Amino acid sequence: MQSFYDKQIFHNVDWTLSPTFKSDNSTTMIGKKGKLGIMKSDFTASHPGKYLWGFWGDKNELQGPVKIIGMKKDSGNVTKIFSTNQLIGPIHGADQHIPCDMYFPSSGVWCLYVYLNNKPFDYIVIKVH
Repeated sequence: MQSFYDKQIFHNVDWTLSPTFKSDNSTTMIGKKGKLGIMKSDFTASHPGKYLWGFWGDKNELQGPVKIIGMKKDSGNVTKIFSTNQLIGPIHGADQHIPCDMYFPSSGVWCLYVYLNNKPFDYIVIKVH
């Protein structure tokens, strides 16, 4: 199992910005349709923000603790972004979701890697201004 702060998880990341998609008729998210997304928003460095993550998948896969780690492109530094004990339930077409506060210490392209139940789940790549 990968360590919470294991840099190796980022070695195979495609640093192309994640696309937007509609999770229902009115909600735009950034991420991977049918897997993982965060409600489209502006991501601003040095200012905490409230965000909503959506998750899609098998009920057995979408359980357990959630941990999100981030790495700014070319930095080599892993940052703990968020953690909680469980997902909450359906919203905006997603099978499960979590609201969270996130803080990015600097602007640039960031990869946010999500672990569910202490296992790598998937990641998204965003631009932080």
